[in-house]
Amino acid sequence: SVGITAWSLRPLVASDVWFLREMLFEAAYWRDNAVRPSLETALQRPDLAYLLVDWGRPGDSGIIAIAESGVAVGSARKNL
Repeated sequence: SVGITAWSLRPLVASDVWFLREMLFEAAYWRDNAVRPSLETALQRPDLAYLLVDWGRPGDSGIIAIAESGVAVGSARKNL
């Protein structure tokens, strides 16, 4: 586990969709005993895929957490 002592938030932008994809994958397969398919395979599941379809449209919003090192460490998003 990495200790994070300071972080900041910034608004998500459409180009952050790559990170949203990774965070959605981690949220779906977080358990230690979970069988983890590839990211691409996992995001083809209908119950996950619809969460990212056309993300970044007007009205979609979210935040991304950035550690003091500059590394993205988390996100939250809202689709309208």
